[in-house]
Amino acid sequence: MCVKTRMGSSPITRTKIIYVRMKINQYMEVKHFTCVCFFMELKYIVNNLSNYTNVRQVLKNEFNISNRLITKLKQNKGIYLNDKEIYLDKTLSIGDTIKCIIDFDETSENIVPTKMDLKIIYEDDYFLVVNKPCNMAVHPSILHYSNSLSNGIKYYFESIRFT
Repeated sequence: MCVKTRMGSSPITRTKIIYVRMKINQYMEVKHFTCVCFFMELKYIVNNLSNYTNVRQVLKNEFNISNRLITKLKQNKGIYLNDKEIYLDKTLSIGDTIKCIIDFDETSENIVPTKMDLKIIYEDDYFLVVNKPCNMAVHPSILHYSNSLSNGIKYYFESIRFT
């Protein structure tokens, strides 16, 4: 199994791709690579009201979370203020704790495994670091249905699972 995070100023909005493999040996019996399970907890304690006035500002500016991920977190009930679910425009007070729990499964059933020459920089039981060429798409799309980095990584994980 692998999880994608981006490398840069924060764990959410990063520019280079690191693929994290979660103990693939535990999943040897699985015939299809279909699900990525990922858990991350982000926490921020308000100590100055001049920085942020509501929860949405903290998520966007402190955690650098995209609008798409904020929507997904709201749907999965993953945003808390003082351990209670809240609205994003809730006004903050000094001492408030904002917690963001990223804990959901992602499927990869629509990714077609494609054999390609991957430049693997580092690999162990938990991490796979790949040097991505600048002109290669990261995710499959209409224009890059079977020649993206995700297609190559999926093929790689499926090939090492059976060796």
